Amino acid sequence: MRRRGAGSVGLDGYDWEYFAPLREGVRYQIDGSVTEVERTVSEQTGRIADRFVYTIEMIDPDGGPHRARYEPLADSAMTEVKIGTKVPSWTMEHVDAQRMKTMAAILRDPYEVHWDHEAVRPLGFDRVINQGPLNLSYLANMLMAWQGASCVRRLNVRFTLPVFEGDKLIAHGTVIDLEQVAGEHRATCDVHLDRGKETVMVGTAVVALDQAVSS
Repeated sequence: MRRRGAGSVGLDGYDWEYFAPLREGVRYQIDGSVTEVERTVSEQTGRIADRFVYTIEMIDPDGGPHRARYEPLADSAMTEVKIGTKVPSWTMEHVDAQRMKTMAAILRDPYEVHWDHEAVRPLGFDRVINQGPLNLSYLANMLMAWQGASCVRRLNVRFTLPVFEGDKLIAHGTVIDLEQVAGEHRATCDVHLDRGKETVMVGTAVVALDQAVSS
């Protein structure tokens, strides 16, 4: 358990690559290692921080791809995808503090800033802070609503600002590249998550297309 006042944990971002959908009831093997460690000292405050880069691999013991089938989309206005195509936006109307608490319990996350208002006050905040995976899920929801439940091939994101309980967030995306990989049409998209005029997360996503591609 982290001792309150001992410091804080920040998350710079994720680079996740998906090779197959996760399957219910499967016991996966998890391997991981720290690949880089860097100690930094703030010139303004003299505060010491340790930056860790780590890799985690989830392995299916059966070794099969187990790809999910796509459900065809009915919107005739989105029958073509080309460079510059806008991904339909996705909105989280209200970031719920109770969901943060539930996620902390699921992840066995001891970091109190996700559920305890007293823990965020020393950081200068009066609302609890949303977990990074929940923020990432809003972008994933946008992409899956656009191209199907198993469309995401890669998500590389950077967190620019914390997200708090009560925030309204809107996910956006734009196609910037098209390619074909092993017979699969894929789109690379610039993606970002906004709170009003502020951008709280930016990145790129690689998506398998379930629709016709226009060159």
